[in-house]
Parts: sequence; C-alpha cells; structure tokens
Amino acid sequence: LLVVLTFINFVGIKESVTLNIIFTIIEMFGLILIVLIGINSFGKINYFEMSQGLQGILSASALIFFAYLGFDNIVNIAEEVKYPRTTLPRALLLSILITTLLYIFTNLSAVSLVNWKELGESEAPLALVASKRFGEKAYLLLSIIALFSTSNTVLISLITGARMFYGMASEKSLPSILGKVHPKTRTPWVAVFLTGLISILFLFAGNIEEIANLTSLGSLFIFTLVNFSLIWLRHKNPYVNPKFK
Repeated sequence: LLVVLTFINFVGIKESVTLNIIFTIIEMFGLILIVLIGINSFGKINYFEMSQGLQGILSASALIFFAYLGFDNIVNIAEEVKYPRTTLPRALLLSILITTLLYIFTNLSAVSLVNWKELGESEAPLALVASKRFGEKAYLLLSIIALFSTSNTVLISLITGARMFYGMASEKSLPSILGKVHPKTRTPWVAVFLTGLISILFLFAGNIEEIANLTSLGSLFIFTLVNFSLIWLRHKNPYVNPKFK
C-alpha cells in the first residue's frame, strides 16, 4: 500500500487528489449508512453515562485527536491550490464543521444500537453496528470501507509529508535536494520518495496501537507549539494585516 500510494504521489497532485476524493466519498457513504441505520434508535439510551468519568473523556480525547489531523494537511498543499487566500480558510472551516457533525451523529448511532462495552471490545466497531441490522454482509461492506479510509489517510499523509519536506528545503531549513521538482510530473520527487521510505520504516515497529498513540500525542504537542507560535508572532508583529483572521 505504501509503495503504490508513494508512486501515485510521485505521478502528480491531480491524480493524488482525484483518488483522495473518491476514497473520501466512499468513507462518507459508510458513515452516513451508520447514521441511517441507527437514526430510529436515537434517544433510547442515556448518552451521559460515563464509566470512567473525566479520566475516560481525557483518554478518549487524546486518542480521537488522530481523527482531526487531516485538516492541517489542507494548509500544507497551499502552493498547489487555486486562489488559496480565500479557498483554504473556506475549506478548513467547512470540512471541520461537516466532519464534526458527521462524527457526532455516527457515534450517537453506534452507541444507540450497540452497548458501549461491546463496542469497546470490538476490533471493527462500525462493522459490528452495521451487522446488528443487516447481518454479516453489512459487516463485510463496512470492513471494506474501513480499508478505503485507511488508504486515504496514508495517501494524504504521504502527500503532505512530502510537501512539508519540500517547503522546509525551499526555506533552507533542510538540504536543498529535498526541494528538487521532477520536470515531467512537477512533484517534489526526492521528498516524495523520502517520505515513503520513512513511512515504511514504521512497519517494523510491529504494534499499530503504540504507533497510533505516539502519533496522536506527538501531533497534539506539535499543534500546541504551532498555536503558541502564531500567538507569539501576532504579538511580535502587531501591524501585519493578514487576509484572514
């Protein structure tokens, strides 16, 4: 999967984004299906039951942060977007709003149909929810959709990782070789293949749960630093007038 998606990343941004759109539509179909399955069961349980109290909420928040990593990727491809000053802020706000609402309704549907303990023990919770209404065929369908979701996450991470290397090389923060653009594909090919290689190295960790927790925690820490830096820069340069506030 990593090798194939790295090659697609190298072929071109249009090809990569087209594949991303297709995968995203498939993902959204899966989530909307879960919402439709459970919509008649809304309100039949106590949604405020908390077995682990505040500690459970904090633990869940740290883990679910991974689900919100994709939005920063929108900014990382700014150089390849038409009218970025207006398109990017609009894309960020709309995508966060739509996704958050979709996540909320999906979770309401899931816990309305299946006991939270059973969901917590399942390796494929959404597939389990679908199977409660439509049987094993629905379980298989949601499992396949989950594979598209995983592939989409990998693709976007590879695209934006390469663009970050490229951008940092352009700013002289990394070796200039990472800023090389292929004459035919117009993609930063050295950065693309380096990103793919680094990603492949994580396969040898063996435990995906540790990698997921490390990614969420690391991203949360980085986001905190980025937001602090933005506040500091705003204070340092109060007369700068950005197009979007």
